[in-house]
Amino acid sequence: MSNVVAFNPAHVLISSGRCTGGTDHHIIGRWIHMVDFVDEDGGIIHDYAGTDRAKADEAAVAWARDVGCRIIDRSEEEPAR
Repeated sequence: MSNVVAFNPAHVLISSGRCTGGTDHHIIGRWIHMVDFVDEDGGIIHDYAGTDRAKADEAAVAWARDVGCRIIDRSEEEPAR
């Protein structure tokens, strides 16, 4: 019996920041949360970008559950202006 646990480098990343551009003009200038799936080779699938933190969390949990990987949360609250 081995005590070695297989390491899955794939992960879901939650990040946040101020939107500075893009095709959705409703979120430009607003604080948004982003969810990306990062595969074993470092490839990225962008899944969610929006102002709703709860929706970002739901998207991250769905990816983690479906793929069997961890969630890394690097998001922050919007800084005071």
